[in-house]
Amino acid sequence: MLIDFQGGEENLSQAMTTYSELIEKWNPTPLLLNGVASCHMHQLEKKDSLKLAEKELLKALEKVLEPFLPTTT
Repeated sequence: MLIDFQGGEENLSQAMTTYSELIEKWNPTPLLLNGVASCHMHQLEKKDSLKLAEKELLKALEKVLEPFLPTTT
């Protein structure tokens, strides 16, 4: 999936909406979560944008590692 972030705030807002819709429809995947994180990283002027990006990246990492983590019962 290629989303143009260079178009300014309007394209960034559209990208976030697109990622949100895809996550809602298909569940969060590492690719979609990384896309959301990337949107947050392009909004450095907004407060907490890096913390939000980090949160999404950690969720993506968890999704990738999930099959390898031991299950607890």
